[in-house]
Amino acid sequence: MTRVASVLFILTAVTAALFLFHIKQQVRELEEELGIVRRDILRHQEAIQVLRTEWSYLNRPARIAELAERHLEMKLLTARQYVGFEEIPFRAAGAAASALNPAALNPAALNPAALNPAARTLAAPTLAAPTLGVTAQKVRAGTVAP
Repeated sequence: MTRVASVLFILTAVTAALFLFHIKQQVRELEEELGIVRRDILRHQEAIQVLRTEWSYLNRPARIAELAERHLEMKLLTARQYVGFEEIPFRAAGAAASALNPAALNPAALNPAALNPAARTLAAPTLAAPTLGVTAQKVRAGTVAP
């Protein structure tokens, strides 16, 4: 009986030792992977810092202004290009009201009696067309009445 207990104890100890060795090897492999990942993180953080430095260098206002001047052929605004509020042409009161007022539609289109008996369709409504595209140059030139 003592021999059986001793053999079982030795087998249990060997099994526990093998299990612990296996766990130790897994931990060692995971620590190596963790070291690789940490080195990669540091390498990527350094690359990000380099990219941020390059971005700051490339986005200097003086450089952007020089590139815009060279490639976009843009010019600074002059005082003549600004228009005062009083120089902006507005639509006549009747035209503005008729564009937003449903009663300004063609009254025949709103009347059910205006149905075309042959086609059984409504006549198309008509709206007052808004005036758009007026620029300060047209106002100053006198081609558009203010």
